[in-house]
Amino acid sequence: MSMFFSLAFSLPTAIYTGFVILFTLYWLTTMIGMTEIEMLDIDVDDSFLDMTGILTKLKLDGVPATIALSLLFYFSWIVSMMMQNQINQWDLPLLMQIGVGLVAMLISLFVGDLIASQCVKPLRKVFRDQEVLSKKDLVGQTAVIRSNTVTDTFGEANFNNGAAGIIIKIRAQQPNQLNRGDTVLLVEYQAEQDIYHVTPHS
Repeated sequence: MSMFFSLAFSLPTAIYTGFVILFTLYWLTTMIGMTEIEMLDIDVDDSFLDMTGILTKLKLDGVPATIALSLLFYFSWIVSMMMQNQINQWDLPLLMQIGVGLVAMLISLFVGDLIASQCVKPLRKVFRDQEVLSKKDLVGQTAVIRSNTVTDTFGEANFNNGAAGIIIKIRAQQPNQLNRGDTVLLVEYQAEQDIYHVTPHS
């Protein structure tokens, strides 16, 4: 056990260990919330991380950022531990040890990303399907038009979700008298085009 802690808290592995501890605490608090034990009042939202571009380059897009980053750092940590164990067996001068450690950290991140991106692939469909189901739940609700007009090929509305609101694409049969600021009823959702068909709502 002492060897495990020695590896986990030796540089550069200690950097990944910090992230592993952070995400482990996050998932523990999430599970506590799921079991309705209100000991901790922590509300963590993926939106605090605007990392869409970075996650796409890492091929970790399509799932919540917390899941993608957890997989990335968990696997990078495991690879780094293995490399750290090997490095510790070498009798290297301090400067060379630091240099080798930095290289090992980058290699660990690269290999961790390769493994994590493979794990993300089957998860994308799960979260995509869940997103479609969530959007279908909006059918029967009302939204406020934000575009000047609504046609059978163009239109946008704002759905009030109790927070900042969600901008959705809407379509309506023509001719119609729909204008900016009017309230419409969401009557159908088409997942393929990600659009809602609407009618006037009095």
